[in-house]
Amino acid sequence: MAVLLLSLRGPYQSWGLASRFSRRDTNRMPTKSAVLGLLASAQGRTREDPIEDFAGLRFAVRADQPGVLVRDFQTERPLDWQTNAKSIEMPITQRFYLCDAAFLVALSAQGKEGLALLKGLRHAVSKPVWPLYLGRRSCPPSPPVKTRLLENVSDPVEVLRHEPWIASDTYRHRHQHDIESGRIRFLDISADADLQTSTDDPNQILDSVDPDQPLSFSVRHRRYAARRVIHTSVALEDLDDAPQAVGGQDSNRSGHSSDGASPAFTDDDDPMGF
Repeated sequence: MAVLLLSLRGPYQSWGLASRFSRRDTNRMPTKSAVLGLLASAQGRTREDPIEDFAGLRFAVRADQPGVLVRDFQTERPLDWQTNAKSIEMPITQRFYLCDAAFLVALSAQGKEGLALLKGLRHAVSKPVWPLYLGRRSCPPSPPVKTRLLENVSDPVEVLRHEPWIASDTYRHRHQHDIESGRIRFLDISADADLQTSTDDPNQILDSVDPDQPLSFSVRHRRYAARRVIHTSVALEDLDDAPQAVGGQDSNRSGHSSDGASPAFTDDDDPMGF
């Protein structure tokens, strides 16, 4: 039993769930197919390589910094030297992105084989074969994807209920008043519906169905299955770094300690390796 954590941050992210033709929407959270595609890319798999070993991975994601939805209106025109250039109709597309967002993904696996798979994925993310991107190729992660492996735990949702908040200092500073007044109190979580979730959780709502369980990334035979998803949330004060997250008496507006010193992270005490 183990859980692999991935920190996904970048200037732009776009997680297509039902995008078609000239309108390219983005989901409000990373999709399971996109995250598994990122991991497959890190390992250097081609689109034709099998991904059956990913089938047993259980997926959950927390929106630590939801980001702002932006639209990119794109137009094209044919090149002047093209034959009948004036008569060629070029597409007009609308592409949507999440700007300045941060997500914490948790993947769980069972048994020794599952642990070995997660260890291999973590190593691949640290030294990816192919470039990694957050949903679309125009959306590279920044900073690079950080990982953490937790052994002897099996429930990724429970892990996300306690992991420290990874929102940036800029975000915390900008929304400090909303955090202190309680306007920003909960972080949204979505997870595979077959994961153990608390039935008496007042913040849990009915499950939905997302078509993002990848069966094959093949260009000719790309296939996805429907995935039942549970939506819940966690209160900021329940996280392990709650005093810093909610701007308590020992914190100033930047989220740092009141003595003005920045936190000295090391590999041992920084959970995400920053």
